[in-house]
Amino acid sequence: MIDTRDEDARKDLERIEQETVAEAEASVEDFDAMGDEQAAAEAAETAFTFEQAQQ
Repeated sequence: MIDTRDEDARKDLERIEQETVAEAEASVEDFDAMGDEQAAAEAAETAFTFEQAQQ
């Protein structure tokens, strides 16, 4: 039973990481459109960090 929970937790974490990357990437576009370069850069950094963690 523990193995199943570990696998479920791993899948949940992967899903959360993927959602975070997608949201950060969307935020980059939104912040760019608003002309907020600092926020766009921070969102891009977040996306990059989570993409690296997935590898």
